[in-house]
Amino acid sequence: MQAVDDALIKEELDGMRLALWARFLAIAIVIVFTAIAGPASTFNNSLFFGSLFTISGLLQWWVIRSGSSRIWWRFVFMALDAVLLVFAILAPNPFGDETWPVMMNFRYGNFIYVFIFFGMIAFSYSPMLVLLGGASAIVAWAAGTILIVNMPEALVWDDLPPTAALSDQIGFYLHPNLVPIGARVREIVVMVIVVCLLAAIVWRARLVVQRQIAADRERQLIRNVLGRYVPEDVAKEILEDRGRLAPRRHTATILYVDIEGFTALTDRLPAETMVVMLNEYFSTVEQIIASRRGVIHQLQGDAVLATFNVPIADGDHAENGLRTALDILKAVRETAFAGVHLDVRIGVSTGDVVAGSVGGTSRLNYTVHGSAVNVAARLEQMNKRLGTRILVADSTIGLCGNRVGAEPVGDLDIRGLDERQPVFKLA
Repeated sequence: MQAVDDALIKEELDGMRLALWARFLAIAIVIVFTAIAGPASTFNNSLFFGSLFTISGLLQWWVIRSGSSRIWWRFVFMALDAVLLVFAILAPNPFGDETWPVMMNFRYGNFIYVFIFFGMIAFSYSPMLVLLGGASAIVAWAAGTILIVNMPEALVWDDLPPTAALSDQIGFYLHPNLVPIGARVREIVVMVIVVCLLAAIVWRARLVVQRQIAADRERQLIRNVLGRYVPEDVAKEILEDRGRLAPRRHTATILYVDIEGFTALTDRLPAETMVVMLNEYFSTVEQIIASRRGVIHQLQGDAVLATFNVPIADGDHAENGLRTALDILKAVRETAFAGVHLDVRIGVSTGDVVAGSVGGTSRLNYTVHGSAVNVAARLEQMNKRLGTRILVADSTIGLCGNRVGAEPVGDLDIRGLDERQPVFKLA
């Protein structure tokens, strides 16, 4: 759960960064617009308050860069922005020569700038911050309205006699000192509705993201656990295919590795040493196979069955299979596993195989079948009779152009095949 919370905090900070970019863009648009369409005093006013908002934004950017994730400082900046925005809308223009009453500022329609503020706080990705930031804007707007209404020269509709003629009502409505309270109340009500809607939207989006993060982490956990029992790439494919691995027929290079004299080792070594030795040995072999884009399909006793080009596509699968065999032989000869020196026999073959999930309804195993698998296993066994370490089928040599220096052994009988087959040795 902590990991999910950390991820959401990161999303919030990323959202704040995006909000700051939106702020700077909005400031630039307003300044350019007033420079083109407004008088010099309006442009100067926009430039002045735009500079203040820019400074506030830069301070927030600095705090975000410092890595702080505390919610209070974000709320403080939102409240300051809200107060500054309301002041910029309702206060007299300090660069103008107009003698108009401050009440006239309600007539300009600048209230719409508040919704830009609401849009930016939505980037916080936090329902709490949306509510707090929206509340600060609502309170600031209400406070500004109350201050102006309580000025001695301010007029409200209650100051008009109820028996006033229509012409007097129209004249009163056009009076520069009039503050229509009803319109201000509607503005506040609209702000409350918008803030609540934004908070609900952000909460819903946050919930969806939270579920997605949790699902992704659970998926990664399943993949990590599953990857301990099947090849990592097979585990990935299982999850992407929703547990279904469609069978496929493909040309692949098969590598079969067996430890020489394993039965005697089993009788001679303590059980603990045997397990440690196998774990160290399999870890070394697994790393070598993976480095050449191979995939281990089976660990059976001391035997390792690996494939190249299934399920991971590899245009150089034949050569990679042969170089993997050489790397394994070299590593085994140079390493003592749990203090035990081993030797291995390896068979390599290439041909068409069928790969897919095989098993019952409750347990499946992703494996490969085909004559190439059988030939690789037979070649591994023939090493014992021929005194070799790595035997390779002609099908593999033909694909890689013998760039690994294989030597011909001759045409040999391979159990399961009708005709004698050319066989090569690497070691």
